[in-house]
Amino acid sequence: MAVNKERKAHLAEIQVLGLRLEGKPPELKYIKKAVGVKVCPHTFLYDTELSTNGVIKILVKTAYKINWPSPDWHRVPITLEIVVKRLNGKVRIQYSNNKKDGSYMQLLGYPINKVEIEPVVGEN
Repeated sequence: MAVNKERKAHLAEIQVLGLRLEGKPPELKYIKKAVGVKVCPHTFLYDTELSTNGVIKILVKTAYKINWPSPDWHRVPITLEIVVKRLNGKVRIQYSNNKKDGSYMQLLGYPINKVEIEPVVGEN
């Protein structure tokens, strides 16, 4: 997962435990082939304008590593519930059956958003 590529050394692997849509589904204003990007013939690479009409809830889990007095001495679990109440922006979607190219969804530029984050530190 891309979120783990450049994470700080004091954070454990970041895991997405859940993704839930509530209310109306997101709306795609258009879908057009991405220009100026070279891809394999069997790769789906398109841009769209995404607008959410409902709420998106994402549950994420990681841990803060305490490396003193020794490496990985203790871990403090952290769980985040991310609630996206509004998200409007340009999105690039790639799907490829080639593992080297991978599949992903990427926001292009800065979206208009309203996000709330509820952290839980420690065990529940």
